[in-house]
Amino acid sequence: MIRIILIIILYLSNYFCNGQEKVIKLITGGEVAQTIFKEQIPFELRSGIIVVEVYIKGVAYKFILDTGAPTVISKQLAETLDLSYVTKNKVSDSQGNAQNLGFIEIDEFTIGNIQFNNIGSAVADLNKSVEIGCLNVDGIIGANVFRKAIWEFNFKNQTVALSNSASKLLEDDSVKGIKFTQDLVGTPHFTIQLNKSLIIKEVALDIGSTGGFSLPNEKTKGLISNDFNIKVATAIGSSSAGFYGHGEKDTLLNVLIDTIKLDNFDIKNIIVDFTNESSATLGLEFLKNFNVVIDWKNEIFYLTPQRPYTNNTLDSFGFKFAFAKAENAFVIIQLYENSEAKSQGLQLGDVLLSIDEVNFKDAREDDWCEYLNSKTIKDMKVLENKKSLKLTIKRDKKILELNLNKRKLI
Repeated sequence: MIRIILIIILYLSNYFCNGQEKVIKLITGGEVAQTIFKEQIPFELRSGIIVVEVYIKGVAYKFILDTGAPTVISKQLAETLDLSYVTKNKVSDSQGNAQNLGFIEIDEFTIGNIQFNNIGSAVADLNKSVEIGCLNVDGIIGANVFRKAIWEFNFKNQTVALSNSASKLLEDDSVKGIKFTQDLVGTPHFTIQLNKSLIIKEVALDIGSTGGFSLPNEKTKGLISNDFNIKVATAIGSSSAGFYGHGEKDTLLNVLIDTIKLDNFDIKNIIVDFTNESSATLGLEFLKNFNVVIDWKNEIFYLTPQRPYTNNTLDSFGFKFAFAKAENAFVIIQLYENSEAKSQGLQLGDVLLSIDEVNFKDAREDDWCEYLNSKTIKDMKVLENKKSLKLTIKRDKKILELNLNKRKLI
């Protein structure tokens, strides 16, 4: 499945103009009404993304939780609340797509019984990306809100808790914390070491990403040159979707890493994604296996294992697909080198008509949303476990059939 990464980068120069000063004031401002508090609420997962209820003026709205972005509300919600822009500023997503967004201030909202006041927020069209539109949400609770409290994400019970004190949330005092720093918005950034040789700084702890470890491609040069026996799988195409849509065609490297070190926390034998994206992130594919507590006050996060995490092999037919608005169809967006799909002649941009008995000929955007949210498109879940399948595709005006076997790429 395509990775969704909602990290958003603010463009702020060293010489602040009046508009940028207003953005900084909005994003760094706001407060929690309560002084001493602890609250726990349930969350749901939509396409692997955390979604909670947020109350504004007594009305419940659905918001994504995302430590890799500032707070954002939809244009529709801004109009409903009759909010006027305070200023505008350029923002970019993890795929490098950028545009100017308006910024507003939300006087008051509540998460559970905890009240937040005077919170700065960007205003955006959340339907610009098909994948984000499929989430059917009203906004994003971003890092500028998270930094006002200490937060716990319990994926086993599907709950999120917030408090003024980390001791109220940490079940095991013996768990060692991992230090981080914050950027202007409040996104946590930490340092990792790969295979005892490569140090990567500014890795974002991003619960708005459905991926695991995702790092910039440029970092692989020193890594691979130091270990010629390292296992690598290479794919060409679009590997993720962000705030403004799919990224441009790029090269994805899946690399099997012996050891990743985060302070005193070691991760053994794990596949890491290296892409052309500008940001290094750690997302929910990894974090969902832990109880995660993030203490913005002391700049430490804690990972308590909840279930075993194994990601050291890659078996694949060698392709990924997604809905493309331009073609109004499902199309091939990524191909692995040395895969069955590649050797059988599948190409980027081929229109997918069927996989075995599952017909995509008349599939539309709503069907793609159904697949992302529940993977219930007919027998799609069964197909994921198959070792061979038949694709029917359309290329130009030709209908082609390809028989594929799953291969071990790593």
